[in-house]
Amino acid sequence: MKKRRSALIQLAILTALGAAVALTLLLPQMSGLHRRPQPLELSVIIREQDSSFWTNTRMGMEQAAGELGAELRFLTLATANGAIQVDRSMATNLPGLFAAGDCTGGPLQVSKAAGDGLIAGQSAAAWAAAQERREKQS
Repeated sequence: MKKRRSALIQLAILTALGAAVALTLLLPQMSGLHRRPQPLELSVIIREQDSSFWTNTRMGMEQAAGELGAELRFLTLATANGAIQVDRSMATNLPGLFAAGDCTGGPLQVSKAAGDGLIAGQSAAAWAAAQERREKQS
């Protein structure tokens, strides 16, 4: 008797969970609230001095972007000293464009590049979130 009761309770729980999953998947599509994902746009800045070293990396990045359905742009930057000017948040003078690592000058060290990359990534995420909030408000 207890085993049968436990089995029925488990079956009821599984049925409820299955219905919740089905509603989660179907309800947005039925109500028209489901948004199509926006294509991801990525820009990669290459210094003029580095362009010859990026050939293989560029091919791999283009293949990965194609598989993800992302739009990938490569920009070649020519500066007098080869360094991109950034502020403390690793932002450039172009809105939404952040740079990190060797392209920003200073000591050319992996640890500096990794730290700068973390700051740039966090700053870019914050900038993108702010842009999304602005779009929703307007």
